[in-house]
Amino acid sequence: MQESFLLLLLLLPVPPNPKAPVHAAQSLTAAPDSRLDAKDAEAHTVPHICLASPGEPADVVAQYKEILSRPGKVGEVETYTTMFHGWMGARANLAKEDNLAEYERGYKQVADFFNAHL
Repeated sequence: MQESFLLLLLLLPVPPNPKAPVHAAQSLTAAPDSRLDAKDAEAHTVPHICLASPGEPADVVAQYKEILSRPGKVGEVETYTTMFHGWMGARANLAKEDNLAEYERGYKQVADFFNAHL
């Protein structure tokens, strides 16, 4: 079975600035699968939010959090400990009240992050 990676990019026009590099993506969010890699966090140059499930390697999620807390990085990392792989996407079980509550909390967290960093 092939793993999936839910990645949402918000693409906005970036005004030209001769003093700064132009990035098409101004903010990034990911609900990762098991391929989460700390090297990716090192490479991020835009604000990044990562909402993980317990299915992701805890050590890599911790590395992500540490890297995105460094000066010059903007990021937020949280593990939704009661959720499961795919909880923000195709595997979301919105019929269960607790899953629906965490699903809504996750998407609100992403919206708040975008609101703060765009």
